Amino acid sequence: MKTITNFRKVLVLFALFGCLLPALASGQTENETSNVTPVQNTSVSITAQGLFVAYELPLFHQFTVEGRAGFCIPVGYATGTIYPTIGYVGYEYKLGHTTADGLFMSVHPSVKVTPRLYYNLKKRASKQKNTSMNSGGFLGLSAAYAFNPIATYNADGNSLFAITPHWGLRRVVKDWFLFEFAGGTSYNINSKYNTKEWSLFIDVRLGYIF
Repeated sequence: MKTITNFRKVLVLFALFGCLLPALASGQTENETSNVTPVQNTSVSITAQGLFVAYELPLFHQFTVEGRAGFCIPVGYATGTIYPTIGYVGYEYKLGHTTADGLFMSVHPSVKVTPRLYYNLKKRASKQKNTSMNSGGFLGLSAAYAFNPIATYNADGNSLFAITPHWGLRRVVKDWFLFEFAGGTSYNINSKYNTKEWSLFIDVRLGYIF
């Protein structure tokens, strides 16, 4: 019963997000929407989760979909008899547990798909602010899957699926340097330990975009 309730919560989240995006997009004037739209781009970046290659494709109006592929690489240092959960600062993907004192690490192949709404590109353009390579604020709803680790050190890793509604901002400097910050909440599903839980999501991304 609890599993069904949690699944319903996820479906409601998707439905609310789907209803919200068109409403926000339609709030812009016809004059604004005729001037600036998101552009296609590819990037290579270091994030709070690891290393990724991403491709972003404009769909319509201010909507895009971004796909990422790469490696989640939780790494840290543990001491004591109770070893911490492998995760990230402010991003509690439960990808495993440490097994010994000292440095720990695991490497997980990972994929993520994120529909985005850039809600203020027109407003930024009207104020002559930077909109290069979709520099603006956005709302996103990502679905991510981290596979079982291909390498571990002092760690016991596992796979994980997460759905994450979030708000973010993007800035691209000199048409190539990418900075992104995003924050929200993740619904994490861990089949190995049969756990389903909400956790804080924070992501910082630096990279090269083209």
